Amino acid sequence: MVMPNFNYSAYIGEALSAMAEQSYPSLDIIVVDDASTDDSVRIIESFIRKYPFIRLIRNEKNMGVNHSFNVGIRAATGDYLYCAASDDKVLPGFFERSMAMLEKNPSAGLSCGDIAILEDGKSRDIRLHLCDGPTFFPPERSVKVFEKFGFTPVLGNTAILKLPYFLEAGGYMPELKWSADSFVYNVLSFRYRFCYIPEVLSVARVHGQQFGRTMASQSRHERELIRKIMDVAMEPRYSDVLPSFRKTAPFSSHSFDTFMVVMGDRKYRGFLSLKLIRYAIDDLVRRNALAIIPLPITRALQRFFNLLRGFKMRVRKMFGGSKHA
Repeated sequence: MVMPNFNYSAYIGEALSAMAEQSYPSLDIIVVDDASTDDSVRIIESFIRKYPFIRLIRNEKNMGVNHSFNVGIRAATGDYLYCAASDDKVLPGFFERSMAMLEKNPSAGLSCGDIAILEDGKSRDIRLHLCDGPTFFPPERSVKVFEKFGFTPVLGNTAILKLPYFLEAGGYMPELKWSADSFVYNVLSFRYRFCYIPEVLSVARVHGQQFGRTMASQSRHERELIRKIMDVAMEPRYSDVLPSFRKTAPFSSHSFDTFMVVMGDRKYRGFLSLKLIRYAIDDLVRRNALAIIPLPITRALQRFFNLLRGFKMRVRKMFGGSKHA
């Protein structure tokens, strides 16, 4: 497990505690501190004294989250990798449940699940309802799953990766900035099987200090990055998964920005699909709605549609329409 940290002393103690108290044995926790100026290092060192399987690597100067992840990954051993955020936390049984799935199918590229969002002191579950039980999705089914989402169903806070496959897929490329994680997760999902556990496995904290979330919300920066991701996806080393990227265009949580990039340059026109058009329209409507409808109402609507998706899954299960492995 690799956890980069920069000035998250307010959160990292809770994140490390949740890791250290997991029921799964043989965890190796590597914390890479990115030249923090707060009390982070003192907190990390207090955990090291209590838990010898926690290691600390300190960057001499601030290098950014992807650089810190890669420093930790180079120091990692074993066959599996979990990249943790120092402001989030995993829930009890996370590793035990996830590793049971991956050990059952060692050819899988990753395992993931559902999350809870913690914002302004309030928690709400985000359930994807991909299936009614733990399931292995082969590449051809992965595409069908991705077509149901504007972005990606692989929630990084819950993703445990097969390390050799992760490295073969290119790892976290610094030039992909705040989308480096989602890109490699997509490659693994399209190239290998991915496992999904329909349970809330971790808690993701939302706050104003998150660089990627802030930058992604700014269309100019997001569209620039989408172009870069598409260029990488069209490189020869990804020729086997390029058709899957063309069908699903999972390049941004802002589908309208993806659509505008595709329409703005002929070389990206191959990523145009009915799925992208549909979600671009949804994204545009949602943006305008957020400017008019109060935030509590939009969140209530999100919870309603999440419950509706769960109800549809239960109906399919009753009539034998949902299978799992």
